[in-house]
Amino acid sequence: MPMRATLSGLPAATRRELDRRLLRSGFAGYVDLSEWLAGRGFLVGKSAIGAYVKANRSRIIAGASSDSQVRGECQLRALCLLAASLQGPATQAQVLARADRFLTWSLTGR
Repeated sequence: MPMRATLSGLPAATRRELDRRLLRSGFAGYVDLSEWLAGRGFLVGKSAIGAYVKANRSRIIAGASSDSQVRGECQLRALCLLAASLQGPATQAQVLARADRFLTWSLTGR
């Protein structure tokens, strides 16, 4: 069984992508992030991600405030969520699915 990696051992590019994904998810979805990392060959548990967030949350947020692309994407996601919620009665899962479809359409035209 391979040894578990620590987040400090991740390549810088992977750690930056992890930070972006944490921001986009609102610092949630540790299981999904752990699976994403495993798919790239890094065995990092959700507890390790939680500890990383606890130690680095302020730095991650501060780094994003200067990253206009992340800010723009967050605004776009918020608008998609708003548009999805205005379509009528729906469960939370339905609204999120609608918002994802709006986001995909806005980014790809499909």
